[in-house]
Amino acid sequence: MQTLAEQFEHLNQLDQRLHTSVAALQAPKTWLDLLNHPMLATPGEWLQQLPEPQTRFDYALRLGLLLGHQVERYGHLNPALQKALSPMWLTFAASGLRDWAVWQVSRHPLRLILEQLVQMGRSYCPSGSKAARQFSQHLHNRLQALAQQTLKNNDLETSIPALKSVLDLLQQVREQQLEADKRLLEQRSQQSRTTHAHSAVSRAIRHAVLGQPVSAVIIDFLDQHWRKYLYTVYLRFGMNDAHWQQGLKDIELMVHLSSFASTEELKAKQKSVLAPLLTRITEALNQIHLPPGIALGFTQELTTILKGRARNMPDAGLPLGEWPEEDESAEEDKRSAPAYSDDGPVLGQTIIVNMPDKPERARVIEVDHSQDEILLADFGGQLVLATNHGQWHRHRENGELTPCQEHHVFDFLQMELSPLIHALIQHNENLLVKQKNKRRQQREAEIAASIEQRKQADASARATRIATQQAEQKRQEQLQKARQIVSQLRSGALVQLPDNRGVSRPCYLAMVDAEKSLNVFVDRQGKKLAELDLDALAKLLLEEKLKIMESGSALDSALKGLIAERRQFLQEEDGE
Repeated sequence: MQTLAEQFEHLNQLDQRLHTSVAALQAPKTWLDLLNHPMLATPGEWLQQLPEPQTRFDYALRLGLLLGHQVERYGHLNPALQKALSPMWLTFAASGLRDWAVWQVSRHPLRLILEQLVQMGRSYCPSGSKAARQFSQHLHNRLQALAQQTLKNNDLETSIPALKSVLDLLQQVREQQLEADKRLLEQRSQQSRTTHAHSAVSRAIRHAVLGQPVSAVIIDFLDQHWRKYLYTVYLRFGMNDAHWQQGLKDIELMVHLSSFASTEELKAKQKSVLAPLLTRITEALNQIHLPPGIALGFTQELTTILKGRARNMPDAGLPLGEWPEEDESAEEDKRSAPAYSDDGPVLGQTIIVNMPDKPERARVIEVDHSQDEILLADFGGQLVLATNHGQWHRHRENGELTPCQEHHVFDFLQMELSPLIHALIQHNENLLVKQKNKRRQQREAEIAASIEQRKQADASARATRIATQQAEQKRQEQLQKARQIVSQLRSGALVQLPDNRGVSRPCYLAMVDAEKSLNVFVDRQGKKLAELDLDALAKLLLEEKLKIMESGSALDSALKGLIAERRQFLQEEDGE
């Protein structure tokens, strides 16, 4: 059987087929079919059934399933998000086959985005928010585009737009999460402030009238109207404001005047105390926009009560409004909570809340030690659970709250893939050695070819130079012979020369100018046709444009002929 390193020799062949035959596995024919294959939704079920990889496609599939299995096992992902993330496994695997930095560099872009996805997945759970409904589908579409680019081109550089799209979506969803958390915390803060306001107002009224023989008219007024005024003051200004302090004093003053003040005291305080009290009551009720008749009616009834000296009124009991009992369970939780050092809630931690109907995933969005409050919200920013530290530890002991452990996916992945990673690295080293040897052989071949080419060029240049020299030598010899021939021309020599139109015409050598080395040629009418030196005549002779009819004078030729005839005649007479 081939080793993994030997099998990786096939990585350079970009095979678009999947050479695996697994029972009940409909092998995908293209990368797009593989991205949508159901086996990526349950990678652990298919992992053990795959045979040894043979092609680049097989290795990407195997690595993708291994990564998906690790994330599925340790990531505590929601099923919807697990399906949405499935294209990411093949993206990571295909890039990991070529880019070794994926395994070695913690700041590699794919590792960063995968860690962000897993971290977000641990806190993801369905909710009614628009972001939660659309996030899974949008993420799947963008991850699928990223996977197609990476698997098709096997280069992250060409996948930058798809990668940026995924990061933009993650950033958008994170911002939506933070905004939803902010709204929830503001809502909880307002609810807490409202609860504290009701409690403070009820406590103030109860403290003033509890056990006192107060008229039912005053109790009803305090419970129905003055409570609302104090509640408004508390929310607007707080308990340290002068309006709040004056409102509490007015309660005590109304109770005191109606129950305990003597006749002399009432008369003495008629103008200095009672009149300002009635004025403040009227102004206070106007601030909370009550009908004017309520303030007028109460002030009249209060005046009547004080005039009638209704001292024997029985205890009317507690105010009729809401009065929350003291919550002693919180203090009990604090006293009974075990001294956990590392088991407390951590802001941003993912918690599995084991609801009676089904488990629900939530995030810790608030840990308020001053108010002893812990808030858990879902992915869409909806409140899942509000508890305190004591109840938190009780829920932990009862198994109602289960924190998701923060496992690093790559640590577990590398432990299980150590043989495969070793083969990947070994193959990469062998590939680098082969590439180095190939480059060296190419350089040696190029050097040898360059030397041979230079030799051939030198030989060709030498042959050309020799041929040129021989041709020049031959031309000089021919030119020298031609000069000797034309130098024998005498005055009266008959030749044929081309005129201005290039037509060859007979002419005579009229004169030889020895000083200028020129030969003057004329036609039969004595008109000069040309003045040529010996070199020009030799060149014309070589070009066959000069034709010598008679090299000497025509008269000399006739005289020579006459002498020859006379000599022959004399010889004949002597012979007789």
